[in-house]
Parts: sequence; C-alpha cells; structure tokens
Amino acid sequence: MKEKLYTIEVMDALKAADECPCCYLERKMEQDTIAFVLGASYMEDDIRAETDRAGFCRHHTKMMYDYGNSLGNAWILKTRMDRVRGLLKDQAQGKITGGSGALSGGIRHSGSLQGGKKESGSWMKASEDTCYVCRKFEEAYGRIIRTFIYLIQKEPEFLEKLKASKGFCLP
Repeated sequence: MKEKLYTIEVMDALKAADECPCCYLERKMEQDTIAFVLGASYMEDDIRAETDRAGFCRHHTKMMYDYGNSLGNAWILKTRMDRVRGLLKDQAQGKITGGSGALSGGIRHSGSLQGGKKESGSWMKASEDTCYVCRKFEEAYGRIIRTFIYLIQKEPEFLEKLKASKGFCLP
C-alpha cells in the first residue's frame, strides 16, 4: 500500500502498535501542539493572542508546565491572566455579562451584571471549554476519522493491518 501525505499520521498510529491508534494520535497531537505553543510561537503576537483568548484546560496547563519551558509558560500565562483580569474587572463593573465563551471572546455587553455569582461561575467555567490544545485536536479529529474510513473502504491492506492491531478504546 502506497502512503499518501494525508494517510501518514494514521498509518504511523497503526504501526506504533499502541493499545489504541486514536489514543496514540490524540497524545501525539497534544504533545505536538504543546511543543508548538511553547516553542518559538509564544513570541508571535497572533499565536499568543489566540492562546490568550482561548486559554488552556487544567490537563493541558499541566502538560505545559511539565514540558519545561519556564519562560514560555510565564509569558503565555501572564498575557492570558492580564486578559482574564481585564474581563473580570469589566464584568464586576457591569460592562459585560457571563455566558458561554465569555472568556474566549463571546462577550455580551450590558448595562448591569445579571445573575451574580452563578453567572460568574458559568462565565469562568467557559474558559475550560475553549482550551487551545483541545480545540486543535477537535479540529483535526474529524479529518483523522475521515482518513480512517477512506482507508478502510479503499485500501484492503489497511483493513488487514487494522484487523491485526490491538483494537480501539471504547470512547
């Protein structure tokens, strides 16, 4: 079977002989995205603006910390916290209200804060749902699944390799 550019990552996952090719791909994408974020890109305004808007979930914040680039982490977290501090200040002054995605830019302007603490909690929880790394994986996952399906339908050799693999996780 001749590999094409778009099939390489799926084939690599199968060749890795890991427990689950999808879990392997998820781990690899997480690691690659963390390496990208903490590489030279943290000094690029457009990437940092995107990470400032999106933020990071707990899991990926921990991965960033474990990655070991203290300067990159400090700069990314400082600019993210500056943004969050400003948004929280605006919310406390009644300039914005909560709601899904408020920390990621989906801000609704209002004359007063409605909902008090309950709304503030959901507003802050929304930042966990907009993680930069999670979003990158979600964007790529559909492409990976389509590639799997394509290979199953069009490449009999792939199907045989898939049958010989250890299988997939339930999720």
